[in-house]
Amino acid sequence: ELAAKCDGEDDCSDQSDELDCESCDGKFQCGDKKCVEIAAKCDGKEDCSDHSDELDCHLLVKLVGDEHHSGTVEITYHGNKGVICDHKWSQESAAVICRMMGFRGEASATTMNFFNYSTDNVKFITNDVTCDGNENSLVDCQQNSLSIHECQPNEIAGVICKSSN
Repeated sequence: ELAAKCDGEDDCSDQSDELDCESCDGKFQCGDKKCVEIAAKCDGKEDCSDHSDELDCHLLVKLVGDEHHSGTVEITYHGNKGVICDHKWSQESAAVICRMMGFRGEASATTMNFFNYSTDNVKFITNDVTCDGNENSLVDCQQNSLSIHECQPNEIAGVICKSSN
């Protein structure tokens, strides 16, 4: 029986069917290059042989919108859930978010609540996020600390992640 290459399942005992995969677009890529569903990230179960899916779980990122590859950036940081204010929001910052979500292609930043996120009781987690675009996580970017912001409810950041295919 042939192993299904790059399907996120270990069909070979040495996991060779999951190595050297071109892309894990829309999935989380383990440190060993295996692709797993994004929902496996920080779910309390080690789905990657190197346990990378359970690392850096103090910051969770979710895209809220109609498509899995785009939406308002909703983050949970040490249990505090909210959104990012779009002050200084850029393509570079969007690229970091998309990379965190498993996308390896280009990224576009959206501002002014482009995805119509509910502004009822909206909570901003951070603002003035400034990334170079090479960071692995939002926590590696410069930003104001939690709850310090001067943002209006419609100033919500979002992203559009493009596949590398």
